[in-house]
Amino acid sequence: DTGLLEKSAGIKFNEQTGGRHEGVVFYDTPYAIRQHEELNFRHAEGRIAKYLELPFQQNQLKALQIMQREIKKGLK
Repeated sequence: DTGLLEKSAGIKFNEQTGGRHEGVVFYDTPYAIRQHEELNFRHAEGRIAKYLELPFQQNQLKALQIMQREIKKGLK
């Protein structure tokens, strides 16, 4: 409701051995994981549980292309 969770979003890039690269999306609030996982919480209109998982599943190819592009930018 305050926007704190949304504003706490961040990304981190890790270069792995063997040329493999990884990136992580995170939300840095004490309640972020519970807010994501708890299916019984009441949410304001337009808000849902699984706020990362569901949109990713619905747009998986596009999301992977965006992540690939952003990871490449982060490694430059």
